[in-house]
Amino acid sequence: MRHYTFEGSLRKLVEAFERIATLEGPQGASGLLQGFNPLLKIAAFGSFILSALAVNALLPLLFMATSLVCMVVATRMDVREFVYRSTFIPAFALIVSLPILFTAGGTEILGIGGAAFHISISDQGLSRTLVFTSRVWVCVATIVLLTSTTDFMTLTRALKKIKVPGFFVSIIFTTYRYVFLTLHEVYSLLLAKESRTFKRKRTLNAGTLRFLGNTFASLFVRAYERSERVYLAMVARGYAGMGEGIADAGFRYDLTDVALVALVVALDITAVLLNAAHFGWM
Repeated sequence: MRHYTFEGSLRKLVEAFERIATLEGPQGASGLLQGFNPLLKIAAFGSFILSALAVNALLPLLFMATSLVCMVVATRMDVREFVYRSTFIPAFALIVSLPILFTAGGTEILGIGGAAFHISISDQGLSRTLVFTSRVWVCVATIVLLTSTTDFMTLTRALKKIKVPGFFVSIIFTTYRYVFLTLHEVYSLLLAKESRTFKRKRTLNAGTLRFLGNTFASLFVRAYERSERVYLAMVARGYAGMGEGIADAGFRYDLTDVALVALVVALDITAVLLNAAHFGWM
């Protein structure tokens, strides 16, 4: 019989987050998007995200989501892994948007309660909730597709090439380098606590909350001390400022890169036209 503890569940959550945050994998595959110019790829996917933010109906968002899935298949990525990595933030967005179901007004489609207490789900509330969650998923999935088909160092060089502030690029670069080390420390702390736990309880109690407080405090102190050591080591090796150490690169483009941009722009225009058509509540 398997025993579940709060620490073990939290450790599994850390493992899942580490799996979601990992960017390595499909970049080396011989798919459709891996060999495209990263600068044009950023521009094309950026326009795709802007189009998703511009539409306010479900049908164009479903069209954009279907287009993303087709591109995932063309890049020879695992569709299940792609969906797994792109649903964490939209699931949180769905939870946040649930009150819209009951407060948006419109025609009642489902009532809960009786005469003394009654709440209802309206058609406008359901539509707005689905549109909001779908829009978040399209934006997150586009970023996941971009980072999954572009090497991280190439992506940071491309950001530097398009004159993104060096402070921002340096933060992204440093965070990605050390986020997994921090996650491993959290995993080690939770595993050590779980291995020393004799009373296995599934519920929260004062002892568990005290342990969580001590864990996060210890993690904060360790992260602060490591940041000091890393920064001093970088300065000792000639670090001169934000963005240094990320080599500049020249990116060439050809007709296939232009074709990708044209394809994405065509998808953007189609989504906007579908949004303007107003097919009922969708």
